[in-house]
Amino acid sequence: MVIGPDGQTAELPQRPVTPKKPAPSTNSKPASNFDQAVQAARSARSTADGQAPSSHGYETATIAAPGDTLYGIGVAHNDLLPAEEADNAQIPDPNLLHPGQVVFSPGHSPVNAATTAQIAAAEQADEAVAAASASQRASLQKASQRQWQAVQSGIAANLQSHAKGQLMPDKVVQPAVKALDQWATGNDKLKQATQAAYQQVYGDWQKQGITSQQLAPVLQARQQAVQDGSALSHLHAPTNRAIVQGEQTQTAQDWTKVQQATQQWLQNTGGGQAFPEDAAALKVKQLDALFPNDSKFAAANHAALQSATQTWNSLGITHSQLDPVVNAYHDWQTAVQQRSQAEQNPHLHNEDPGAPGLLNQAVNAAQSKLQSAIEKQLTDAANQSGSPQGRSQAMLDREAVLQMVGPRTAGFRNTVDDADTDLQVTKPAQQVAAAYQKGGATAGAQALLTAAQNAGPGYASRIIAASQPTIENIAGDLNSLSHAASGMYGRGSGYVQQQAKNQFQSIYNALSGSVAQTDHGTSAGVLSSQTTQAANQIANALASHLQPQAMFGNPSQVYGNAAEDAIGSGQGASLSLALAASLRQHGQASAADEVNEGSALGFDQLKTRTDNDVSKFAKVRPTWSNCARRGGRS
Repeated sequence: MVIGPDGQTAELPQRPVTPKKPAPSTNSKPASNFDQAVQAARSARSTADGQAPSSHGYETATIAAPGDTLYGIGVAHNDLLPAEEADNAQIPDPNLLHPGQVVFSPGHSPVNAATTAQIAAAEQADEAVAAASASQRASLQKASQRQWQAVQSGIAANLQSHAKGQLMPDKVVQPAVKALDQWATGNDKLKQATQAAYQQVYGDWQKQGITSQQLAPVLQARQQAVQDGSALSHLHAPTNRAIVQGEQTQTAQDWTKVQQATQQWLQNTGGGQAFPEDAAALKVKQLDALFPNDSKFAAANHAALQSATQTWNSLGITHSQLDPVVNAYHDWQTAVQQRSQAEQNPHLHNEDPGAPGLLNQAVNAAQSKLQSAIEKQLTDAANQSGSPQGRSQAMLDREAVLQMVGPRTAGFRNTVDDADTDLQVTKPAQQVAAAYQKGGATAGAQALLTAAQNAGPGYASRIIAASQPTIENIAGDLNSLSHAASGMYGRGSGYVQQQAKNQFQSIYNALSGSVAQTDHGTSAGVLSSQTTQAANQIANALASHLQPQAMFGNPSQVYGNAAEDAIGSGQGASLSLALAASLRQHGQASAADEVNEGSALGFDQLKTRTDNDVSKFAKVRPTWSNCARRGGRS
């Protein structure tokens, strides 16, 4: 037997014996004994006829049983007596056949002429190795190895060709594999080449999902449905109606299972490919052909194809999803090629001065159309998710699908990346800018926080970077608010001061929260590089706009108070620490001290709150433990 890559076995033949006769006792011996007998017979034949053992081509070996004749064995193998005699020079008297003698019967090769010649050449190479001197043997062995590698490739190509376009090809090629195994009798290298070739093609078929093992669930489900349907057809009146209805329900369920098994098979073999519905439709057609008169089987298979196609639609890999993208890409390529060809014309500017501009416009329009088609794909994927974070991840997943199944060029990959960036970075940053223009710093900071919260991993920091012009405007407004909150309007303006403080704190908290959304550190206690970068960008903007000089009050203290409140609430540490460092870099040491002092107070508040929470938990833990034990949990 041969073993497929999945560990499944395919039966190989028993050694052939002459029909109409009991199997000779020699055949019941281990295969190695049979192989030794064949090798000895071939050697004796080579000595008798003066030909190399490999010169006889494909043939079948039979162990003679009592009463066998050369004529009878020839008839059993559809060979005439002269052919049998010519192929068995090792038998001294063709009219006298002894039990246990090996008889060769010439036949048609199970592989094409080219591979048959390769096998003969490989065998001759081995004979040359055996006859070579020690100094020549190494190079001849390498040549022999190359010959047998060619044999393996040839056999694999023959098996692939023999089973092309058919389901369960491992079953289709079994006769050829058995014939090759028989030919390999007495030749271990041919056996190895045959098994290696079968393993190779079996692995290919397994990747396509068309082996008998992979189709077994579908065929088993159909067999059960047919059996139950047959049982139902044999029910006659006056059979109990409940029994009939029960059998009808069971049969309907059986065919549903057939559909489910077929759909699972199609989906297992169609993943990771562009336009999987095309290959699936062909497979369903082949599956229907296995049972051409079974309309129920065909209906179940086509329903499975429709359901599988719906699943592939949701993944964005079908014609309806990919064709607009692929067509737009080809249009863009065509526009680029036309522009390139025109640029090579030295007379273009003289013949048509406006042509270069029109060609550039065509390229830009085609690229815009391509990006729009890709963005629609990403947006469609996002719309299938309910949560904002889920939308971002769905777009990221769809981008990966497009990169995998779309045109594999740098231009296409870059355009997909650009479309994803436009949707997940540029447009959110534009929304932040629009919110600021409409509602000022408070609205802008809140929009930035919302965008960062809704962003997928890695995108929050990019949104903050893209929103830097808006953050600069917010930083300028914070400076004005810090002066108002510190009492720049003099006495009698307590209400104004409090309003300014509240607004400042709200904006600062929103900026701190935005930075916190970027934290995807890989280890405890370590900020991610994205968080550090985002905190530094916002901190630099705040520090560059802060003007601590004021007629009344201390604007820097407002920043310190904001840091205290933000850290105390558990989310402002990254921005506040970065702000203190940035203020020092800008030469504002006193302002940095204010922020550091506020940060320290904020950390104290955070510790106190944490300690209180731990203390409260310690008090309720006994009660919780008792409840857990009563509930049967330890």
